[in-house]
Amino acid sequence: MPDHPPIEFRYFKIAEDFPARPALEFVLGHVIDAKRDAMAASSVSEAVFESALVLIDGMDDKQAAPGAYPHFDIWMRFAVSHDDYLAQVADKDAAGDVVRFEIEQLEDAEHGIVGDTGDDDEDAAGTPVGTPVEPQPDCGEDGDWRVFIKSVLMFHYSAASLALQFTQGPLGGPIKCTCWVCYAEGDGDDLVMAAGHLGYRPAT
Repeated sequence: MPDHPPIEFRYFKIAEDFPARPALEFVLGHVIDAKRDAMAASSVSEAVFESALVLIDGMDDKQAAPGAYPHFDIWMRFAVSHDDYLAQVADKDAAGDVVRFEIEQLEDAEHGIVGDTGDDDEDAAGTPVGTPVEPQPDCGEDGDWRVFIKSVLMFHYSAASLALQFTQGPLGGPIKCTCWVCYAEGDGDDLVMAAGHLGYRPAT
């Protein structure tokens, strides 16, 4: 697998004071890195092609069979279940105290090419980077493929609203990720506990 660059985390002002930011970034890093490895072994161009097939199926009220569009599932979805979390935990009995771990995708992914000035990019673009109102899904190198996904991360009583952009050069290779934490609530104790079962140790 290629060596992916570090994830760039950006926090909106409303999320800057979340008390468990290191644990949040550890958990997200764990999930995102696994996602990027899967993306690198897949094909974004095939995912874009399959997204058109998924759209056609939806218009015809067809339900695709599980695994029918593997590249689409890898590139255009960002969702993690509690069972997915437990599969990555070494001591599953100890992790029984984590009663909820879920990443739910909020809406269909947006995709395109960085620097493309077509209507699709104009609709997808938010406010400029540095303006903490909406994530800007078109940051990256011109010509890169990009996928932009909004999800929410939920624990027992803590939660965070996320917007993620994955970009990859036109010839493939490492995948960059920018993760905006748009909102976060809770004291983060449940998040720290869940992160601990994945190997997180708070700084002393």
